[in-house]
Amino acid sequence: MHGIDTDGLPTYTHKFPDGREVEAKLYPVQYLGEFRVLLSEIWMTQKAAIHFKGRDPAALAALDKILLIESTKPNPTLPSANKSKFQKKA
Repeated sequence: MHGIDTDGLPTYTHKFPDGREVEAKLYPVQYLGEFRVLLSEIWMTQKAAIHFKGRDPAALAALDKILLIESTKPNPTLPSANKSKFQKKA
């Protein structure tokens, strides 16, 4: 992705609240925005149901709600979303 050799990234031990530990990659912070877009627009909509169906089927009901909420949010990239809804009194 983006010409990054992910095998060359540093790793750290990520500890979950339930005690599990995994070696996780430490990605450069400048890719955080793109990761968030990838997560919300591709992974959540196309892959999350398959992922959770095999691991935690009870999560599917919550996933449906999350996707419904995400689909009703206004698009912040539209110019009208940035316009102020308040008018100055003369």
